[in-house]
Amino acid sequence: PLMRALRPGGHTLTLLQSVLLSYSSRTACADIPFWKMVSISLADLEARAAAIVSEAGIGSVVHVDSLVGAGSAPGSTIASFGISLNGDHREALRHHSVPVITRTFDKVTYLDMRSVSPVDDHIVVAALTSLR
Repeated sequence: PLMRALRPGGHTLTLLQSVLLSYSSRTACADIPFWKMVSISLADLEARAAAIVSEAGIGSVVHVDSLVGAGSAPGSTIASFGISLNGDHREALRHHSVPVITRTFDKVTYLDMRSVSPVDDHIVVAALTSLR
């Protein structure tokens, strides 16, 4: 009876198959969100951050270290670019109509561009603009 409860269903097997096919066909960087985020070039991240700062009229473009794998790889980091804001703006950004998740260190709020999908840049602009 326990094996029946733990047996994967059709949807799970279909999703697993699509992930394995992405790896075997070497398209994982285009198909899997984690690999999309990890493989974005530093130049692209810096350009996106600069465009957002320019449009929102607030913040600065800074070099940051991204944490890899949502905690699955403790201590592993990858170079990235982000936006810094003086002060602790976590709560205001988290309570925006679309929450924006940031981190704060030494009274400076950081938004890592590697964790933002390019299609969501307009959301970040709106959130930052609301802080002015």
